[in-house]
Amino acid sequence: MTSELKSETARINGAHSNGPVTEQGKAVSAQNSLRHGLCSRQVVLPGEDPQAFEALKASYLQTFRPNGAAETELVETIAAASWRLKRMMRIESAILGDENTDALKALGLLLRYENQLNRTYDLSVQRLQALQEKRPVDKTAAVRNEPKPAKSDSKSDVDFIREIENVMRAPLPVPNITQKTTKAAV
Repeated sequence: MTSELKSETARINGAHSNGPVTEQGKAVSAQNSLRHGLCSRQVVLPGEDPQAFEALKASYLQTFRPNGAAETELVETIAAASWRLKRMMRIESAILGDENTDALKALGLLLRYENQLNRTYDLSVQRLQALQEKRPVDKTAAVRNEPKPAKSDSKSDVDFIREIENVMRAPLPVPNITQKTTKAAV
């Protein structure tokens, strides 16, 4: 077969397949290469609870109280990174429980994604705090004439989030699954 004939045949065959046509088919096709969703544009994956993500996002919005589109976008980035980090913990557990997976290779890849998500989270928090520090002070805001709240031992929301961030950044011990252990005879 000549190369011209091969090229013409390929053109004819290629014209027959145009991919999915309906919106439902396109939505299904878009999920074909989805493996873990850590790099997906879609934050909440099929099978995850959208209300749980919205609750998490609302919690961050309440904690950081963004003012304007830029601050709101940073808070949404923080919430998305946090959501993906939680997904990563579930994936990590599944990898360790699956005997058919090369756990060291998979965990190495997950560690790269985790570092990327932690950097995204941290950088977004830093940028948000920098924007919030540059906010002009509103001198016309009404000053409430209320007594100061009593000091309590409970942590503020920001302290609580910082504590969670520190826990999430702490390295997890990686089991050495390549070395077999034997029990010593007693």
